[in-house]
Amino acid sequence: MTYSEILEIAKQGKTAMLPNFIGYFKWDFGNKTLVFTNGDYKCLAEELDIKNR
Repeated sequence: MTYSEILEIAKQGKTAMLPNFIGYFKWDFGNKTLVFTNGDYKCLAEELDIKNR
């Protein structure tokens, strides 16, 4: 699964995960951004530098 595939899945309201990546991605409908969550850690997915994976 690629970043662009996760982006489309998350925009549908589903939770997605990348292979070999701990944590999950969800779409923030209020801010229209993809958010990464790993336990207590939370950040925008674009801050992770994973767009080329």
